[in-house]
Amino acid sequence: MRKNVLSKRQRSILIFLNEYYEQHGFYPTIREIGTGVSINSTSVVQYHLTRLTEQGYLAATNRRSRTTRLTEKGYEAVNATQKLDPLASGDTAAQEIRRLKAQIERLRHSFQTELDAVRRERDDLRGALINLQNAVP
Repeated sequence: MRKNVLSKRQRSILIFLNEYYEQHGFYPTIREIGTGVSINSTSVVQYHLTRLTEQGYLAATNRRSRTTRLTEKGYEAVNATQKLDPLASGDTAAQEIRRLKAQIERLRHSFQTELDAVRRERDDLRGALINLQNAVP
């Protein structure tokens, strides 16, 4: 077996992790990784994450969700510049809190937008129902 040689699937996982982190500011869950690289089985995703960790491309900070992160070797494998992980780089708790507050605000805005769309659809359906009731003798 080829040790420390990335398969196409493993490389696609590293690329997905890098792109996801760039977009969201945090790493994806195992299910999100599977969806992102077209793997239906979470155990297959976990297998690849374990191999990538053993080979030094990833580091797991603890056993909670979204904690697998690219190492310097992982960034080199996808030809990307290493992003600063606030917890790994020793940023203060205050800096991490500011980052999380900004993330919460983005999520709140997204939720509010979705809620407004649902309310508009509800109002449209109510109007259609009233019109239908008025049209039936």
